[in-house]
Amino acid sequence: MGNKVDMAEVHSFSDELKSATSSLKSQLDAIKKSADQIAEMDSFTGLQQMLRKIISKIFI
Repeated sequence: MGNKVDMAEVHSFSDELKSATSSLKSQLDAIKKSADQIAEMDSFTGLQQMLRKIISKIFI
């Protein structure tokens, strides 16, 4: 009827998932920070609007 699950494997998978999620969040935060820095540059006025639209779609 039911399948047995090794709880050690479940905990290990959970830990790996938390680590991967944390890493992904850090990478996305770094991308957002870089995009914000580019958007603040005076020389990228047209690009600034485009970046803000893209960033708002990604992070909102």
